[in-house]
Amino acid sequence: MDMDTVWKCHLNSLATKRSGMGSYRTATFHPFPRLPFELRAQIWEMTVEPRVVDVRVAYSNEIMEYGRRLVSSTSTPAILHVCREARDHGLYEKGFSEIASRGVGFQHVWVNFDIDIIDIGASKLYDYKPVARLV
Repeated sequence: MDMDTVWKCHLNSLATKRSGMGSYRTATFHPFPRLPFELRAQIWEMTVEPRVVDVRVAYSNEIMEYGRRLVSSTSTPAILHVCREARDHGLYEKGFSEIASRGVGFQHVWVNFDIDIIDIGASKLYDYKPVARLV
């Protein structure tokens, strides 16, 4: 059994113990929008965890600057799918958009430069010159 499966089983058993139900269900806290903004903001901030953000630059043809695209296997943080307030709170920003050519691949990667670790692998540092001030 791989670690992902073990972790999911562990989370599922915790959810079962806490809820008293046989299967995991997502709980909805309907009064959340009525909480004071400061409390909601603290809750959004507690969802942020350090991540390793995978960023690569790939070229679609031989001409170096033309067809440059951003490649990342790092998924969008779940909090950005929740609601506009969570997105607008500024926990993550669109990073590396200066690298990608228009209309080619990803245009940005969501990143929190304060806590995320940027992994560029074996990429050339030259590719990241436009965003050097950020990392």
